[in-house]
Amino acid sequence: MQAQKVLWANEVLDVSSEWTASRHLVLLGDDSHKAKQVLGEPNIYPGSVGSTRAWAPKKAKSLEFIKVGFNEAIPIKQIAIAETLNPTAISKVFAYVESGREYLINVFDP
Repeated sequence: MQAQKVLWANEVLDVSSEWTASRHLVLLGDDSHKAKQVLGEPNIYPGSVGSTRAWAPKKAKSLEFIKVGFNEAIPIKQIAIAETLNPTAISKVFAYVESGREYLINVFDP
């Protein structure tokens, strides 16, 4: 029996928006709620109320998205998404091939 190969997202390819902290915190280099929080192995897991170590869009009520890339392309066996903020907000998950073609993986009822 072989273990599955795990890949963590390593690049933000596109994002609709990011929640912005106060101007003072931004000037200090604060990364709270920035898109880059989704990269790499999770640093916070669901149930961590009030965490700033998760991506949050500017407007939670509008249609928002984040598109991430990986170091290599492999056949998908499982996708895990840890929703620390606003759990069950994800409505669709897509996968993309190198040519840019989009594949709908799953639809959720947020």
